[in-house]
This record gives sequence, structure tokens and C-alpha cells, in this order.
Amino acid sequence: MTKDSALFNHTLDKIVKNRLPANYHKNVSLNFKEEFNGYHEDVKDFVQQIMRITDMIKVENIRLEKSFGRCEERSTRKG
Repeated sequence: MTKDSALFNHTLDKIVKNRLPANYHKNVSLNFKEEFNGYHEDVKDFVQQIMRITDMIKVENIRLEKSFGRCEERSTRKG
């Protein structure tokens, strides 16, 4: 099985498309598990970080504007 499904689908389209009838219409359905198979751990980590940050903001009773300002300062220093 290929790891890059977008490349596989593009190549398959190029090979098969000219052989289909002119009135053929395709319906594309995305499958989250297939399309994001390599990203499940990253998405899980991102969601956990967001939940931790949200909990910290609630517990410390920090205004969102102040929290966003801190994030912007840190991202400016890193980048």
C-alpha cells in the first residue's frame, strides 16, 4: 500500500480518466482514517494541548486577550 494516497490518486486519474465515458461523473468521498492515517498522533497531541491550555486558562482565571498576547510574544521570539 502506498503512503502518499494523493500521489496515487493523481496517477490513477491520469491513467484511467481518458478511458472513461465522456458522461462519467465521479463523487469523491473522503475517509478521515485513510486521509489522515499518518497524522492521528499529531492530531491527538494537538487536541490534548488545547485541552490543557483551556483548563489552565479556566483555573488561573486568565483573560483570553492576555493569553493570546503571550502566545504571540513567544511565537515572535521563536520564529
